[in-house]
Amino acid sequence: VIWSTNPLLLDPTGIQEGQALTTALRYATKDGDSLASVAMRFGTSVQILLSVNPTLSADSVLSTGDVMCVVPDVSRYDMCPEQPKSSTWEPLDEQYITPDYLDNPYNR
Repeated sequence: VIWSTNPLLLDPTGIQEGQALTTALRYATKDGDSLASVAMRFGTSVQILLSVNPTLSADSVLSTGDVMCVVPDVSRYDMCPEQPKSSTWEPLDEQYITPDYLDNPYNR
């Protein structure tokens, strides 16, 4: 989330103490969106949406194009997904084929 909401942040070691960072996404609502559907889309709750959007209330009706802050649930991204087994992890001797020119008698 930090990278996607702070496009000018190029180096994580360059964050200074007291520097303001954006930690939420800005979302423009689409036709048919509700607080519940937006919360579901981003893996968060209506209560969290309301807490970061003080101009909204539980009975707010969203209009197409309304811009709201969304804090997605990043806990599901806390670990790397399991990677498929790759042939690059096979022992090198099983992958390596000696080129024919090395066995050429003129190379001795």
